[in-house]
Parts: sequence; structure tokens; C-alpha cells
Amino acid sequence: GQFTALGVLLFLPWRTPNPLLLSIGAVVALGGGFLGLATSRALGDAFTPSPVPIAGSGLRTTGVYSVIRHPMYAAVLLIVIGVLIAAGSIWGWAWGGRHCGVLSAQAAMGGLLLRRAAGTS
Repeated sequence: GQFTALGVLLFLPWRTPNPLLLSIGAVVALGGGFLGLATSRALGDAFTPSPVPIAGSGLRTTGVYSVIRHPMYAAVLLIVIGVLIAAGSIWGWAWGGRHCGVLSAQAAMGGLLLRRAAGTS
């Protein structure tokens, strides 16, 4: 689902990029990419695209998880926002806003599932 939504964003009409916004957007999107890599590295074998935690993987509270509770969602949000800053049209911003809302809802659901799995709900 996430890759499809990002793919749709890339195929929507774009505005002509301005060099300053292109640079800012690239920095934001690259930051999201690095955050995503740090997240997948921190999770190791427990990394999954699903918000449902892998049984027995435990709750991570160190590394990137000591700062951000849902770093993979934050990473995808940064990538989306970076792309939109760089060259997003009104259609891109509309789709990106929708995508950010879906990610926020998924992060909330993931938090609930994590709390239940850790027995702290």
C-alpha cells in the first residue's frame, strides 16, 4: 500500500521546480531515507512493513527508538514532504496530505498494537 501511494505521488502532475525548494526538498527526503535505513537496521529481523509486530520481537527503546516511537512512519512522512517541497503541484499536495493522514492513522494503530503486545495497553 505505501509503495503504491508513493508511486501515485510520483506520477501526479509536478510544478517546475525552483532550485531553492528542490534543494530543501532533497535534504528533507534524504533525511527520511536515512531515518528509514536507521530504523530497518535497529529492527533487524523484526523489521516488517506491517504495523503488526512480529511475535517475540520485543519493544525497542534504544537507538532511534529512544527518540522517535514510530521512526519508519516518520521516515516515509519526511520522504513524502520532501518530494512535495521539491516539486509538488496542488494535486501532489492533496494526495500527499491524504497519504500523511493515512500514515498518522497507521502509526496510531501500530502504537496500540505495540502496547498490547508489550502488555501495557
